[in-house]
Amino acid sequence: MGKKFTAQIQGLLDAEPEIEKNEILKKRINDAAQHFLPIFSELSNALKEHPLVTESKETAEELDETIYAVVLRLDKLLHALHYCKTPFAVSDFLQHNFNYSEPHALTSSYAKGKSQPTEGEHQSLFEELRQWRDR
Repeated sequence: MGKKFTAQIQGLLDAEPEIEKNEILKKRINDAAQHFLPIFSELSNALKEHPLVTESKETAEELDETIYAVVLRLDKLLHALHYCKTPFAVSDFLQHNFNYSEPHALTSSYAKGKSQPTEGEHQSLFEELRQWRDR
């Protein structure tokens, strides 16, 4: 789908290279923004609210960095797509993207201090080991 869309955009640009004068291209950009905004918003929200938790601080840091990098990329894309819902002008689009601010850090995947429902015959041993680790 991406290659087809790119080819369509290139064809529209070949017909009229100045975007502000190319009504068909502006409509295509707007339609694409309307289509992709809910999809990418849902994906971004799912990543921001991920249920992943680990007992390893190092693993949690790696996991959080990776998820944050994806969320950051999606957030920048969503910021640009929100502008594309309005009549498109290159200078306004660049100004809109210049005003972008990064989202706050996400909730950590590290389990320290989080109550994890664990079951088993060695529950008290598990709790004691966790307390020793967290000191």
